Amino acid sequence: MTRTYDEMPASTGDDEIGVVQLTRLMWRSRRLIAAVILICGVIAAVISLLLPPIYTARVSLLPRDQGTQQNLLGQLASLTNMQLGNGPTYEDLYGQIITSNRVLDRILDEQWSRYAGDDPRPLMELLGSRKHPDAPVKTWAERERFKSNLRRQVISFERRAATGYMQISVSLPRWPELAAELANALAGELDAYLQEMSRGRASEQRRFISDRLDEIRIELDAAASSLADFESQNRSFATSPLLNRRHTELTRDLQVQTAVWIELKRQLEIAKIDENKDVIAIEVLDSATVPFVRSAPSRSLIALGGAALGFVLACGWVLVRGRPATSGN
Repeated sequence: MTRTYDEMPASTGDDEIGVVQLTRLMWRSRRLIAAVILICGVIAAVISLLLPPIYTARVSLLPRDQGTQQNLLGQLASLTNMQLGNGPTYEDLYGQIITSNRVLDRILDEQWSRYAGDDPRPLMELLGSRKHPDAPVKTWAERERFKSNLRRQVISFERRAATGYMQISVSLPRWPELAAELANALAGELDAYLQEMSRGRASEQRRFISDRLDEIRIELDAAASSLADFESQNRSFATSPLLNRRHTELTRDLQVQTAVWIELKRQLEIAKIDENKDVIAIEVLDSATVPFVRSAPSRSLIALGGAALGFVLACGWVLVRGRPATSGN
């Protein structure tokens, strides 16, 4: 069945009329829309002024050489119980180390000052976790909750995979001096942790080599005694093929034990040096300085967002209010 031209829907004209009517309605209400946008923008700006400023202090770290990474990777993985996949570097563990209970407990046990001349107090008290200085000591659950907030809102770690450049960031409200002090303290705790791990590993290796050296010394003395007893009891061993072969075996055993003892002695001296030498665990490019410019909140974005919200609300109100008149027309 074929429809004629007169039966075709004429929606295009209706749509054009609707757009024109809406445009006229918005234009007639332009002052109301502008007023709502202005009011919402001002309210958002006032709210942004009431929000506490957030200051972020950053410590910049440089990557270490590839040889050192491979040497320390297995040690860090074993100490942090982290399952490593293909292609990680030991620096991927830095973020977990600085937010571990071991490091955060040390941070919480120390005394901190919000600014120069301020009385040092525990971090939980400075950041408002306690209502007043005479409040009772926090329970274990409250301490764990505070550490969880530090991990989520205060401390962050960033590493760029392409260059290996790393940053430890600490964001705190109102106290830029405390943020810088905490960032540098976290870098110091990371360095101390890695040095302690490296020295502990060297100490463990030294004790193992020393114990093994004592065992080899006993075996070496036994091999030397066996050879000396054989030669004293068989002075004409060279004339007997059987005795000559036995003498060769005893001599070879003595030489092997001697070579092992010499190598272990050399490794022991190296382990002693590694245990007492100064280890550069991390390489700090820039220490954290006091941030004088806030990182958040962005007052301009908040004001623009309030103005945009005001525009949407004003347009919605005008459309709802003008719908009966538009429908009647």
